[in-house]
Amino acid sequence: MAIEYREYVNENGKYREFTNEHGVVQRELIEPSEKFYEKSQVNPQRFETQLRSERNAFLAATDWTVLPDSPLTSDQQSEATQYRQKLRDLPQEYSDVHEARTELFKLVPENTLSFLK
Repeated sequence: MAIEYREYVNENGKYREFTNEHGVVQRELIEPSEKFYEKSQVNPQRFETQLRSERNAFLAATDWTVLPDSPLTSDQQSEATQYRQKLRDLPQEYSDVHEARTELFKLVPENTLSFLK
């Protein structure tokens, strides 16, 4: 079950766009622009909300990996579960939102989950 990604760019930066199994188009910000950082520094709470939103998009993109009818092996499901736990723990592990965001984008699914490579 491979996900097909498309690139989308706007003033906030470069996104990966994909259609999930329910036909809903989702976007993940992969390269924020300087303008994005400038806007987010004005309101740190807004930036934290954006971080959580992006993290939630990564979680949503891997929901299928932990479903009972998932085509993954038990080792792959275990790997996906660990990845998803790292995503959930991310906001609590970093006091600096920019540092957390940098770490979030190191955890991009196809960089982290071996079966998506």
